[in-house]
This record gives sequence, structure tokens and C-alpha cells, in this order.
Amino acid sequence: MENQNLENENINKKIKSSQTNQIPYTVVVGSKEENDQITVRKYATKKAFNVSVEKFIQILNEDIKK
Repeated sequence: MENQNLENENINKKIKSSQTNQIPYTVVVGSKEENDQITVRKYATKKAFNVSVEKFIQILNEDIKK
């Protein structure tokens, strides 16, 4: 499981790497994310969505229960 990636790669390469390694969720937090929102990319759907941190925790808890 990959924790955090601080290497000198651009964000697109990091996202591609997480998809290649089938990481279930990729979370992006940067200057474009505002108002306590994060961008999440789910491996299963390969779609990105913005969500609050609290809502993302709820999503993770629901997935764990499945």
C-alpha cells in the first residue's frame, strides 16, 4: 500500500502510478482544493470527484463494511 508520494514527479505521473498499482483511492490535496474539499479518484470507476474530508471518511467506512 502506497502512503504518500513526495517524489519529484508531476501530479499526472503520480495519479497514473496509483492507477497502475490499483490503489483503491487516490486523494489529491493541493492549491486547487479549497474550502476543506479534496479531490478523490476511485480506481474502480476511474472518475474523480470533489468531496469534504468528512464525507470521504464516510465513503471509506461504507466500503470497509462491504
